[in-house]
Amino acid sequence: MSKPYAQRPIKAEQIERPLGSGWLSRRIFVLDKRASDEWIYFILFGGVILSTLLIPVFNSAPFDACGFHRATGLPCPGCGSTRAFVAMGHGQFNTAWTFNPSAVVLYLLMLFRWLLSVPAIIRPLKIKLFSSSLTITILVVYLVLHLAHGILRLVLVHQGKIPWPPNI
Repeated sequence: MSKPYAQRPIKAEQIERPLGSGWLSRRIFVLDKRASDEWIYFILFGGVILSTLLIPVFNSAPFDACGFHRATGLPCPGCGSTRAFVAMGHGQFNTAWTFNPSAVVLYLLMLFRWLLSVPAIIRPLKIKLFSSSLTITILVVYLVLHLAHGILRLVLVHQGKIPWPPNI
């Protein structure tokens, strides 16, 4: 004889979450971990992308939040990333590339991953789009390139070969 639904053991990779209100709140839907991860990607990356659409493009930072830049006067690898993200949100690709090329790559990766999460939320897929090892590999390659770009830009600014902040 099978156990009633409430007495069945729940697998470790499943999470119970109530969804909705009214009659839906009285039911418990079981989402597997992959579906809840897609919601995290959708909300987190969607929030970043939405904020880049709402914030107006600015050529100079309203304040200097970078401790490295305040201490040395030189740009860190992340300097210009916020302005590049905002410029990307407004479709100003050349301006974004001038602010920080590695931020443009990161924005495109986030946009791509967000676009993949949309159909997975609407209709959960039975297949996994990315293996965790591929995701980690992409992240490590990006971080190495980001750091290399930052070091190269730091050297070129220090030698006076490129202006900082960039002339837009």
